[in-house]
Amino acid sequence: MIVAGSDSLGRFTVRSIPVVDGYLARCFEQIVRGVREAVGPRLSSILLVGGFGRGEGSVTVNGSDVGIVNDVDIIVVIKGITRVWAKLMERRYSKQLEKVAAEVCSAYGIKQIDLSIRTISNFRTADMRTIEHQEIKFGHTVLWGTEDPCEEMPAGVWSQPVQSEGTRLFRNRGGGLLLAATYLLRDASSFLSSRENLFVECNKAVIAAGDLYLLLNDGYDWSYRRRATIAKGLLRTVSSRDRYLVESYVRALDWKLAPSRSDWLALDEESGLALWIRARALLQRHALEFESARFERRFSGWIEYAEFIRANSRAKVADLIREVLRGRSPRWIHIAAIPNLQAALVALLLFGWPHDGETGELHMSIANRIVRWTIPHGLESESEWRAKVEEYLMFWHPKGEVGRAIGLASGLPRIDGV
Repeated sequence: MIVAGSDSLGRFTVRSIPVVDGYLARCFEQIVRGVREAVGPRLSSILLVGGFGRGEGSVTVNGSDVGIVNDVDIIVVIKGITRVWAKLMERRYSKQLEKVAAEVCSAYGIKQIDLSIRTISNFRTADMRTIEHQEIKFGHTVLWGTEDPCEEMPAGVWSQPVQSEGTRLFRNRGGGLLLAATYLLRDASSFLSSRENLFVECNKAVIAAGDLYLLLNDGYDWSYRRRATIAKGLLRTVSSRDRYLVESYVRALDWKLAPSRSDWLALDEESGLALWIRARALLQRHALEFESARFERRFSGWIEYAEFIRANSRAKVADLIREVLRGRSPRWIHIAAIPNLQAALVALLLFGWPHDGETGELHMSIANRIVRWTIPHGLESESEWRAKVEEYLMFWHPKGEVGRAIGLASGLPRIDGV
């Protein structure tokens, strides 16, 4: 087993706290045992990626009690050389790996463990212009195995991701804010049990707004720690117009690296809504600026952006076939095949929030046309808006926290896939 870390940092977090290191080590060891038992001799290696793989995982500590805040991301590397083989093995072992994830989540209080299957071909053909692959290459830990498959990834140093990665970032964090909005529409007792997730999703949205700012200015870095250092340096030179964003970005990154339970425990329904509205405002402003720069066209708002995307985006036949084979509902096939259209829909739903009045109604009228919804949408219609948001969320990421929050079970795959 190979473990990242140094004398000044924890093995999986930025804080060197023995109780945390021990707790996480036991957790990951149980994952390794479960995966090895499930996959058997076909297993080549097990990688820990995401925040914990980079040594930047989010945990809370209260005496000897450790709380794991963010998801755990694992790559299970199977012997074989083709991407098709990885897909076949994913189908072969998905149920066993889901069982492993569920058992560890229950034992260690984790919201979600993502176990994806890949072969060496996935690493050799990785597109190093994407944030995901750069984070995997430069920030991972080999939990089990004698070889590191990331050494097979294309050579090169860190470079700025392609601009489409910013759109993907907005789509994903905007989806997280939609999930957070569903918490705000629950009864009081349900809201209290969802405060942690609400705070975390809002914090992620603020980080995404800052990330878009860095991407737009060629200052992005795969490490949270280094992005925090970059942002703190910007405070000396940033314009008054962007100072609030950078200050919020620094606070959000600091919290991500060293979270505190007291922040979400202090939330009530009023302050939770205010937090969500602030996060939404920051994300929408800087996402719209990013998309305007990307398409070299100044968008006045998300309705104009959505109409532009609808008029200028065409799905490839191969992508449509792929989504049909995945078993997509007919109304979602064309949306799944056009990533920019997904981003436009997320924006329309975010600003179709029923309490936005007529502005929300205008955004939802475009969303209805994109998805071909027949459910009527009227002013202040919380139930209709929530039904549409939940349908989108189950299309986007039906497992994990989304499935639990909405109370539905679905076997549909994620948009991103493996």
